[in-house]
Amino acid sequence: MERKRHWLSISLLAIAAVFLGVSLRGKEWLYREWAVVTLLVATIALLGAMICASVEDNERMGRIAIWVLGLAVGFQFVMLILERPGSGSNVPWGPKGQIFTEQGPQYPPPLGEPGVLFQWGKRAELEREQQRLQPRLQPHEEDRKYDVTTMAQIEKQFYEDSFRNRQISSILAATGFQFRLLFAGVVGLLAVWLWKRARRIALAGVLLTFMGLGMFIIRENPDPHIDVYVFQQESSHVLLRGWNPYTTTYTNIYGEGTAVYAKELQKNGRVLFGFPYMPLSLLMVVPGYALGDFRLGQLIALVGAAAFIAFSARGLVNLLAALLLLTTSRVFMVLELGWTEPLAVLWLAATVWCACRRPKWAPIALGLLIATKQYLIFVVPVAALLVMPRFSWKGYLKLLIKAGLVAALVSLPMMLWNWPAFWRSAVTLQLHQPLREDALSFLIWFYWHVNAAVAQKMWWVAFAGMGSMTVLAIKFWPRGGGGFAGAVAVVLFAFFALNKQAFANYYFFVIAAMCCAIAGLGCATREVGRAHPTTATERN
Repeated sequence: MERKRHWLSISLLAIAAVFLGVSLRGKEWLYREWAVVTLLVATIALLGAMICASVEDNERMGRIAIWVLGLAVGFQFVMLILERPGSGSNVPWGPKGQIFTEQGPQYPPPLGEPGVLFQWGKRAELEREQQRLQPRLQPHEEDRKYDVTTMAQIEKQFYEDSFRNRQISSILAATGFQFRLLFAGVVGLLAVWLWKRARRIALAGVLLTFMGLGMFIIRENPDPHIDVYVFQQESSHVLLRGWNPYTTTYTNIYGEGTAVYAKELQKNGRVLFGFPYMPLSLLMVVPGYALGDFRLGQLIALVGAAAFIAFSARGLVNLLAALLLLTTSRVFMVLELGWTEPLAVLWLAATVWCACRRPKWAPIALGLLIATKQYLIFVVPVAALLVMPRFSWKGYLKLLIKAGLVAALVSLPMMLWNWPAFWRSAVTLQLHQPLREDALSFLIWFYWHVNAAVAQKMWWVAFAGMGSMTVLAIKFWPRGGGGFAGAVAVVLFAFFALNKQAFANYYFFVIAAMCCAIAGLGCATREVGRAHPTTATERN
């Protein structure tokens, strides 16, 4: 049986991934008016990919799809070169001095500036400026003799000089990152050229290069100022000492009264909940913590996901899908800040690979996927697309029972350690979270432009949209790993884009799901797990 590659859907998925990534390129990666426009374009492209999944394909459409994928990867690579490597805002704020008490960032974000690799002479100029600043950063004994007004001026100047010195260091670090990224681009081009001849060597080169880039990011910002980092760092420490991470509390790094948490969840400088994620996500990062930084686990998860995507089928499309994931906008910021989505991406990619290569293992990967993030329980209905070659309730129930047993095996021990604490920290906590005015979603656009009071009460819209997309996804996406990943992308995109909270990490998972769908759409449902003949388009 000849495989259908669903070329039009693949092209539209690539376009949707690019525009969704562009939406995350705002200064604070949050709500921006122009970002809502690109979010709308991504919505149209993603829905188009779903509806067109049944369109008959041909060799010409295949060549066009490969070009679209290649251009998407190239565009994203250029954006990575031009944008800052990491977060542009996650730093603590406070008084700028003991006397000069104006509030401001304590220091510039370590990876919050773009590099100057292509601005000839700029790097040398910055280095000279940094050398001139060094003498002014040393404390002087005679400064203590001045009056209060003069001391305030001295503190202000010291703050500005210190801030500028670290800002230059950030620019120079970003320039070093640009150089490494260029090398990675060369490796990526070689991988495309070698893909037909030496697939494993080509992919190994890409993954090792990405590992190097990820290690650079982790080293440059060893202590990012974000609660997600605190939760995982302290919970890893607690768990390794035999204590329950769901019964502990954490420092409120944003200060009392912050809008990040509901008021009832803040008291005396602490947040009144334990580890807010699923047990498996903590178990996956503890080894990295033991080696020096829990984010090593998330870096390895991303690399593993790319490998699963690349080997889900034999064609060049799969390598391009893996490169699309590794070059997506803000991929390094997701790693820098320690968001947990890369862990879920690994198991989604593994589920697609299993559906294509080892269908008997698919329930295991699906169970691990569901056990990684709370919102992934919503993918259970579209898991019906993994029942192949034809749907049956018996097959679907068998799949869910096996997946459920796997999820229970990795989750229940920590859940039952203190069930009320787990339920409060990982489940009901989400119900208390407030509407975020800076979230990137259509609901927040409604909040700002139509009626803020009504928007506060429209929590149900996200669930209605998700439910509608679940029905449509099962109807339009084909059976198999690619159809399942495409359905996951559509369902969760609807949930996030209509929600009261939606940020870069959520959309990063959706982009990853699109990449998995591109990789898996080449697996014919009646030939899953068997060797596939390579079509002429795939060989090109």
